[in-house]
Amino acid sequence: MDLLTRFLTAILSAVIFSIGTTLWLTDWVNPFWMEAFIVGVYALGSLLIAGIPYSYLADWIMSRLNRSTYWGNLLLYALGGLITNPFLLLLMIDQGFVFDARIFAVLGVIAALIFYHVKISLTWAMGKLGSE
Repeated sequence: MDLLTRFLTAILSAVIFSIGTTLWLTDWVNPFWMEAFIVGVYALGSLLIAGIPYSYLADWIMSRLNRSTYWGNLLLYALGGLITNPFLLLLMIDQGFVFDARIFAVLGVIAALIFYHVKISLTWAMGKLGSE
């Protein structure tokens, strides 16, 4: 059930992230849904390939520390948004920490925090559905 929750979390997070990011960064030259689809494909791939394994790692780290607090998880997931973002890493290796890298750093953190909050919400909802 835990993998199913994380898989659904990745899908919902990619949808939320792509719509929000497209609204925030769009130039309104291309159709909105085309840009949202392109961002969504990248986001879904990143969340499935890097986000799900990192969320297992983050939860494991917090369980080993016996300090599973909201703020600790929030910081750990934000860190995950930085270190699992492939575009950010490629830009930093190629050009250093330039303006584009800062944008991708912010987007990686936003995607990771959306993932964390959707995961909390889905875990709570599935717990409520399972207890009734």
